[in-house]
Amino acid sequence: PIQSRNVTAFLRICHTNMALALYKLGDYRQAIRACDCAIELFSNGEEEDDGRNSGGENDNDSGGKDSESGGDGRSKAYWIRAEARLAPKSCGAVEEEMALSDLEVARRMNPRSKAIRWVFLQF
Repeated sequence: PIQSRNVTAFLRICHTNMALALYKLGDYRQAIRACDCAIELFSNGEEEDDGRNSGGENDNDSGGKDSESGGDGRSKAYWIRAEARLAPKSCGAVEEEMALSDLEVARRMNPRSKAIRWVFLQF
């Protein structure tokens, strides 16, 4: 069980960080899919991870990074997915509604995140 939890935590980290990399590369569809995988792993796994999920990113950076003050990578996955949904120029009302829903979930999980608040202000 402990090894299984460690593997699950590692996979969450990988999928979340892969989603961020894909987002930055402009591959929004694949970024959304990676976030979906990470979120599913969070839903099926432990409630809290060990805080190693972000590579040390924090909300003191105004460049749009997620706060890890609570050690919660779930909010990062929801935040990246929202950003990826909003990024394409062909983004429509459905994508905006889905992104807003993701941001609301992320904000509930991590209310202190400047990155999440910043995206809300862009709406």
